[in-house]
Amino acid sequence: MAVLLQAPKAVLQGRPFRWGRSDVLFRRDWSWPTEADATAVLEVSKYLVASKAIEAPLTWAQMKGAFERTAPLAQQAYEHLGSKPEAAEFTRKDTSDLRSLPSWQIED
Repeated sequence: MAVLLQAPKAVLQGRPFRWGRSDVLFRRDWSWPTEADATAVLEVSKYLVASKAIEAPLTWAQMKGAFERTAPLAQQAYEHLGSKPEAAEFTRKDTSDLRSLPSWQIED
């Protein structure tokens, strides 16, 4: 949990922050959380139920709530770092990864 709290603070202070290796980051070349990421976690929770790691799958309300808590910080960091990538990059369809609206634009 401490790592999650350190990352936004480091970015806002203009310091680099290094997560562990992430296929999402290396495919997209940016790490802003998106609605597709929330959906992926939601789907993974179904497998966690099947393997008895958790009792029930997550709900969209739980995922949306978790992403909403960090969305203002993510948006602030995104803007502080020059709003890169451009907004259109979030929803490009001609990629090998899942793209969608950034977390600060997730709707019901």
